[in-house]
Amino acid sequence: METMVLIGAISVLSVIALAQAVLLWRASRSLRRLDAIDERVAKFGEAITLLTDTTESGFRAVATRLVQTPQQAPALTGSKSAARTARILRAAKRGKSVKEIAAWEGIAEGEVRLRLQMANNEPVPTAAEVAAANAWEGQRGALRMD
Repeated sequence: METMVLIGAISVLSVIALAQAVLLWRASRSLRRLDAIDERVAKFGEAITLLTDTTESGFRAVATRLVQTPQQAPALTGSKSAARTARILRAAKRGKSVKEIAAWEGIAEGEVRLRLQMANNEPVPTAAEVAAANAWEGQRGALRMD
């Protein structure tokens, strides 16, 4: 009878040891998955650090640029301005488009239009008049290309 109890106890201890081995095996697999997750979290941390540094340096550059005193572009004298207007007027009379003239002179298209209007003694339209004209053309379905 004592041998039966001893065999039963050994059997129970064997089952418990087997259960512990299975649990230990599952725990080691879980830890391997955690290592992969740890690596991913570390990579995301490095990426966020890089993004933060880049953003901070960008903001610092913008702030530095805003604090600097703006350098004044040399103003055109009367004769240079008149010469530019004359060149623009001649180019327009030769059939050049506003875009072509602006690219050639290195100025904005709006400035070309303004100089042409001033050279022809036409009144310069206000912003409200331009918006109203664009809205009216939009209602007609027309599209201005100049």
